[in-house]
Amino acid sequence: RHIAMATRAFLINLSVSDLCVGIIACAPSSYPAWTGRWPYGDIWCQISGIVHGSSVTVSIWSISLVSIDRFCAVTWPMRYNTMVTRCRCAMIIAGLWLCASVSFLA
Repeated sequence: RHIAMATRAFLINLSVSDLCVGIIACAPSSYPAWTGRWPYGDIWCQISGIVHGSSVTVSIWSISLVSIDRFCAVTWPMRYNTMVTRCRCAMIIAGLWLCASVSFLA
């Protein structure tokens, strides 16, 4: 079946953010949880925390964006293609990552 471009972009963004949580944040944390000590150093601790927090935030917002996108498609079917463009989707996704990252850097 055909999935709308915006919905596909938001779902790919959701997948990327979930992979970031799993690979960068959760996987390296399993060893310290088992041994009770953090062997990776302070910098990786900070990076892991920022990536984890940002990725979880992006994941939640990506699910919301899929819902908003589908709402727009159903509510305004004739205007949907002019409202939801490739450029706007890219700007929304970039802004989402930027806002999520900045909020955890502060």
